[in-house]
Amino acid sequence: MTNSLKLLLVEDSLDDELLLTRHLKKSGYELTLTRVSSTSELEAQLQGGGRFDLVITDHSLPGFQSTDVIAIVRSHYPDMPLIVVSGSIGEELAVEALKAGANDYVLKENLTRLGSSIERELREVASHRARRDAEERLHYMAFHDSLTGLFNRFAFERALDQLSKRIGPDDRHTLIFIDLDDFKVVNDCCGHLAGDQLLVQVATLFSQRLPGNFQLCRVGGDEFTILMENTTLNEGLDFANDLQDEIRQFRFNWHNKMFSIGASMGAVEITAALAETNSILSAADMACYSAKDAGRGRVHVYEEQDSSIVTMREQLGWVQIINEAMQQDRFTAYWQPIVNLGQSHDRPAFYEFLMRLEHEGKLIPPGVFIPAAERYHLMNQLDRHMVRLCFRHIEAHQLNRNRCMYFINLSGATLSDALFPDYVAEQMILHSISPENLCFEITETAAVSNFQQACQFIGRLRELGCHFALDDFGAGMSSYGYLKNLPVDFIKIDGSFVRDICEDPMSYAIVESVNRICHVAGLKTIAEFVENETIYNRLVEIGVDYCQGYAIAHPEPVPQINLLASASEVQPARLMS
Repeated sequence: MTNSLKLLLVEDSLDDELLLTRHLKKSGYELTLTRVSSTSELEAQLQGGGRFDLVITDHSLPGFQSTDVIAIVRSHYPDMPLIVVSGSIGEELAVEALKAGANDYVLKENLTRLGSSIERELREVASHRARRDAEERLHYMAFHDSLTGLFNRFAFERALDQLSKRIGPDDRHTLIFIDLDDFKVVNDCCGHLAGDQLLVQVATLFSQRLPGNFQLCRVGGDEFTILMENTTLNEGLDFANDLQDEIRQFRFNWHNKMFSIGASMGAVEITAALAETNSILSAADMACYSAKDAGRGRVHVYEEQDSSIVTMREQLGWVQIINEAMQQDRFTAYWQPIVNLGQSHDRPAFYEFLMRLEHEGKLIPPGVFIPAAERYHLMNQLDRHMVRLCFRHIEAHQLNRNRCMYFINLSGATLSDALFPDYVAEQMILHSISPENLCFEITETAAVSNFQQACQFIGRLRELGCHFALDDFGAGMSSYGYLKNLPVDFIKIDGSFVRDICEDPMSYAIVESVNRICHVAGLKTIAEFVENETIYNRLVEIGVDYCQGYAIAHPEPVPQINLLASASEVQPARLMS
């Protein structure tokens, strides 16, 4: 078997060159040999970019020695195998050569050992290079995004941490946090391959406009950062606004479908006063969210007392409280009765469950923490938690439970949870609850905003035998046309109209109209916010089926109500006089 070998020979004797050549060819090597006899020739060969597999050098040459050769070779190629072949080298000089960086030495009278030495050194250098290449690949992968080739989040956070540690009192740097707008549209319409290609093109668009002192990173799915060293906030904003113009002009073409995208950006000035890594990241993230809330496609500057930032900071605090409350079971179920209008109230017709959060010895109403849960995508978890909590109470109070129905509110976010109906079915079995005793509520706005999804979701729960109510009807995008297609059983008339029914003719007309149309559609109506006897009587006059509100009963903790035995406690105020 013949092995090719590119050999750089440092030798002043042509006879020794012929001797080595003959011996190596006998050992099975196909040689490409370059001979030099001076250090200047050696430098020229190494600087010329010629790649050699091996260097063989004599020890004693005119004007220099093997140690000089070793130093020159190692300055250019630290890993190049180098063997000293000499007829005059002694043990002391051989050890000196090895210490200087030679891989081996061979005496000219024992050239039979040269072949095995070359084989061993080439094998070791190949193994070393493979190991080094693997390490370099791992290092690259550790600090770079595999899709775009940009620095990744780990590299960004390391760079930010290093920058924050060396910041001086007069230093100014800027961070831009970028979240693409409408990226999900491309992903949903064309699939993940299209989404990946869009990210690659956006990364290229950003990179082409980046000065040398800016570091661009992809830190999340469609999130990027630009760390601008020695750049004031105003300079950073100029760049960010120019980038916004580029993004507005950018078009993404996927199989002849054209898409435009936008980008919401949060800008933070990094100074000695704001130099802690987590604080910088939090500030940039909040500024970016504020840009989205303000209409997207814009840059929002982080300022400590900015009202939107203050609100977001408060909501982030609630996120931690909500998560801890779910883990520690600190949510409490309240309920409020729903009664038949104009009929005997010896027993409430239904109960609606309401959620309260126990925090620092106080009960927090949902209006305080729900906005944070909605913003930070916790509503689906909260809905599941509420279902478990309510089902436990229903199971504990299920004496004559077939006489009563329980209403449980769901968020719009849960409409997209395809596994939620299965979860409800599992919980019904676990708690031995009949689906006929359950009615789930979603708001009109959530249903209309995701109409097809809402219809499918409601249909699946109704297949289980559950009932459905459309809450706050009239408060959002109400259209009687939806009543023909939404498979619900109850319509809850928004309390803002019910509350004003006695003073405002328009509110009266709306309530009367909704009630009449619902009855034509075969739906039952429930009036919310029934706060006094006058409102109650007007609703009886109109013919609304059910009502709830403070005139009937305030919400109360579930364990404090004898659900089905103490109906006199929840009669309307007019009946208690």
